[in-house]
Amino acid sequence: MFVEARHVLEESPGMLGREIGEEIKERNTKDGMLVLSGGGWIAVASVRAVWESRIKARENEVAREKEQRKRTTVARLTGVWEERITLAELKKKVFCEDGRLILKIINEKWTVLPGSILKLGDLWGWSVHRTIMRALPSWLGSCGSLRSLDLARNGLREIPPEIGELRQLEELNLSYNRLLRLPAEVGQCQSLQRLELAANYELQNLPLEVSNLSSLYHLDMSVNMFSHVPPAICNLPALEWLDMSNNQLESLPDKIGQLQKLHSLWLQRNRLVEIPPSLCTLPQLSTLVLASNRLTSLPSALRHIPNLMFVNLTDNPLEPHVELPVPDDEDIMDREEFGMEFLSLYLDELYNSEGTKTTIEDTNDQKSGVSDEEVLVDEEQDGSNVTEQLRGELNELSEQLEEQHNRILHLEERAVHFRDALRQNYLLNSPHVSRNANSA
Repeated sequence: MFVEARHVLEESPGMLGREIGEEIKERNTKDGMLVLSGGGWIAVASVRAVWESRIKARENEVAREKEQRKRTTVARLTGVWEERITLAELKKKVFCEDGRLILKIINEKWTVLPGSILKLGDLWGWSVHRTIMRALPSWLGSCGSLRSLDLARNGLREIPPEIGELRQLEELNLSYNRLLRLPAEVGQCQSLQRLELAANYELQNLPLEVSNLSSLYHLDMSVNMFSHVPPAICNLPALEWLDMSNNQLESLPDKIGQLQKLHSLWLQRNRLVEIPPSLCTLPQLSTLVLASNRLTSLPSALRHIPNLMFVNLTDNPLEPHVELPVPDDEDIMDREEFGMEFLSLYLDELYNSEGTKTTIEDTNDQKSGVSDEEVLVDEEQDGSNVTEQLRGELNELSEQLEEQHNRILHLEERAVHFRDALRQNYLLNSPHVSRNANSA
């Protein structure tokens, strides 16, 4: 008892401190008391209480540490098992298509992508649709082997700057999301060839760094809020396909003539009132869709675009108004030359109307030196002849206009189907698609 008491006293603060413990000389007890060298007494019960409280505190501390270690171990094991389960589920979503490993996640109620994806190895692409994600993880930049990233229909509101670390990325589909902007780092994806941004609805501009995408040949920005063509677009040397339909474009920049490889231009359902002459200098342009705009005239140089094969100018207030007769066969959408015939007829009519205007002005100048009586007689004679001729032409033209009106209504109804078919044919025959298949 004496030894235990002294040990407690030596380790205790205050009056039960080391100094008092060193003064204990007597090893006997008397009436439950210990004798101190200074002649004082200390109760054994007090020493025992201090000793027991310290032991209890130590036991509680050990118990807490043991519980904490247990919780940590359980949490770690739980996390490991959850990660293994998630990884096993992800492996079931990896498919091999044409020798390419593609992760397909569709209709999952995921708010974030699991980091277990990094353990799937080198994937060629992701196809993640219809989740409830609002953002992508920053570790996206660690997936350097990705060639295709299809993230359409997810409600994404932002793209992390780490996307610029995907230097091998060739295809990026961000359509049908809620993006307000693209990060400037997307311009670092030097291998990017296809960029889909359709139907983000509130997207209004592109960063200037997009002009660094020297391999980009396909760009879809339809169904957004662009009021102008972003300057970066006119500096894309490889661009072949540009879709800016269903926006709020009021004009086209003169620099659009710099897109010397552009062969398909979709500008329907905008607010365009005129076409810049530089558009007529695009040597590879074969498809031009300008339907449902506010065009009142067209530059005559359009007829000189060497490779132009398909034109859609329906639903524009063009002057003069012209129409083509309805052909005997009803499958008019199979006739790509229809738009070209309409364009040719319009430009001819425009040329004739301008020539008639010039002739009338010249005639008026000649009559300025003739007396009023002579002019009146000549005008009456000329007027009756011209009236009869114009009446016949007017009747013929009215019949043509009515026929052409019916034809254009039919055209408009099937235009969407033709556009989709044309795009599908382009994708099947595109040398870029063939090259990607061969590389796989």
